[in-house]
Amino acid sequence: MSYLTERASYLQGLADGLKINEDTNEGKLLLAMLDLIDEMASELDDLDERQTDVEELLDDLTEDFDDEDDDMEYYEITCEKCGNKIYLDEDLLDSDEDIYCQVCGEKIEIEFDCECDCGCHDHE
Repeated sequence: MSYLTERASYLQGLADGLKINEDTNEGKLLLAMLDLIDEMASELDDLDERQTDVEELLDDLTEDFDDEDDDMEYYEITCEKCGNKIYLDEDLLDSDEDIYCQVCGEKIEIEFDCECDCGCHDHE
């Protein structure tokens, strides 16, 4: 049980001990506020649990990705239109596929500066 849930339960216990009268306007208001606090604490607990689950899943995925791609080299390209950074691996650079910015949709033109005859990329 989280700290907020414990505090909400404590407040509910205080209200029960004070025997707040549900028939008065003030009593109705206080009891409604206590119910709201309890619901909010419960929702925050649920959100915290889901966030923890997502963080654990992300950690697992990151580990898997890092393990698979330890030997792969990535190149950073900046979209000239919006400035978004795009990371490409050699397989994608060597393919004939067009590359588009994920943010603005601009087609990315890639020019290689290599002037050797190594055949590492198709030179323009």
